Amino acid sequence: MVIDDNQDAANVTAMVVQALGGECRIAYDGISGVREVLAYRPEIVLLDIGMPGIDGYETCSRIRRELGRGVLVVALTGFGQQQDRDKAARSGFDAHLTKPADPKELARLLSDLCVDPHADAPGRGSSDPR
Repeated sequence: MVIDDNQDAANVTAMVVQALGGECRIAYDGISGVREVLAYRPEIVLLDIGMPGIDGYETCSRIRRELGRGVLVVALTGFGQQQDRDKAARSGFDAHLTKPADPKELARLLSDLCVDPHADAPGRGSSDPR
C-alpha cells in the first residue's frame, strides 16, 4: 500500500512494488489511506510524511491505534535528516526511506521486512500478483 499526496510519486512507487511481484493499492491522502489500510489490511504501508490534512505522522498513529503492529509502516519521504528519522521512529514507523528511493533499496527493504513475500497471511493483503 502506498499513501502519498504526490500522485506521480505514489504511482511510480506502486509500479516498482508491482514490478517486484507485489500487489499494491494507492491512496493520495492520509484519511483515505487509513480507510484503505483498515479495509485492505496490507502487509506493508509506504507512507509519505509531508502531506496536507493529516500528515504521515498522524496517519501512522491512526493506523497503529487500529491495527497495532499488525502492519509494517515505512516512511517514504523527502524528510531525510537524522531528526526526521528519529521522529519517524518515535511516531511508530518501522523503517525510513528518503525520496527518491532507489528501487534496489526498496526491494531490499521489502525483502527484509517480508519473511515470504509470496505467502498469504490470513486477514491480510496478498503479495501474490495473480
